[in-house]
Amino acid sequence: MPEWTRPQSKAPLQILLVEDDASDARIIRKVAHERFAGRIHITVVQNGEEALQFLRRQSPYVDAPIPSLVILDLNMPKKNGREVLAEMKADQNLNRIPVVILSTSSPQPNLLEQYGLPSSAFITKAAELNEFQRAIEQLFEERACARPFSFPARN
Repeated sequence: MPEWTRPQSKAPLQILLVEDDASDARIIRKVAHERFAGRIHITVVQNGEEALQFLRRQSPYVDAPIPSLVILDLNMPKKNGREVLAEMKADQNLNRIPVVILSTSSPQPNLLEQYGLPSSAFITKAAELNEFQRAIEQLFEERACARPFSFPARN
């Protein structure tokens, strides 16, 4: 198993946002741009199939960066968040990437433990816009202060 190291560069934190709701994705990107410009780069995909293609660097994402964090909506078309979690757990190249769950459901903190994946948070999409924005800001503040991990080169 390769060693995971912290890079010395100040490259922006790479985040993969897996979200099919355009307004929620827009809110998250807005927070990143307004509060963390230059420190966070977000790539958005709209379903679980695209997420796995991105994470595995499959076409059309062959040059995609490996994210330091995945923000994953649970309820999506094609492959839902639970299916993505199961595939990430089974893939040794993906099972160390921290995942933050987004859901309109009540918090399910044991969900990520159930899949054996590192977890940062479970964020409930609040009906109140300001509450949702504050939760995203707090997540980004915590992650932006930590240096992202670099992942081993693919063979």
